[in-house]
Amino acid sequence: MSLTESQNAFLYFANLMCSKVCHDIIGPLGAVQNGFELLEGESDKKAQHNILEIIQKSTHNAIAKMEFERLSMGLGGGTLGDDIHINVLADLCENYLKSDKTPFTVNSQRDSIKKNHLRVLMNLFLIAINSAPRCQHVGIEITFLQDKPQFVLQATSDYAKLDDNMIAVIQLQKNIFDLTPREVLYYYTGLLILQSEMKVTFNKKENIVEICAS
Repeated sequence: MSLTESQNAFLYFANLMCSKVCHDIIGPLGAVQNGFELLEGESDKKAQHNILEIIQKSTHNAIAKMEFERLSMGLGGGTLGDDIHINVLADLCENYLKSDKTPFTVNSQRDSIKKNHLRVLMNLFLIAINSAPRCQHVGIEITFLQDKPQFVLQATSDYAKLDDNMIAVIQLQKNIFDLTPREVLYYYTGLLILQSEMKVTFNKKENIVEICAS
């Protein structure tokens, strides 16, 4: 008995998701390991202090990414219920950006948002900052038309860019077997958008990448 084509696709997609998550956290965890190795052979007190600061910063960075992706890509947040408070989103985004010291603001008409819509927003947040290297500010505005949320995300950077291939993958126009680990975030976001019955548009205005979802 062999796998069907759809089962092979599910397995390949799972492999890509695992690769993406591992890639995101292996950087800061590797820095922690390197820090401890340097600390073992260092006797200078000032140097030890600097190394410990690097270890602490890298540890916080790894934890922030794991906590963010546990909710944005996993089944985390089960204890939070189906309605997630906006403060949870704010804390996760601020911690994610903390290592780069990127200013972040979020404004919402309501105090909570459905978990499925939150996952769409969190992954669009990742796409926004990926589209704005050396990001200078990230802002999120959340409004509601009756009970349906509407998102506007803006990421400001002198290096802001929009990739046509990225947009095509988000629109699920690419075969799953042709995806790369880098593109799996886009495809996964596209699935979340489809599941939530939302529509998303992408625009670049001078040095601002703007993503709107409704």
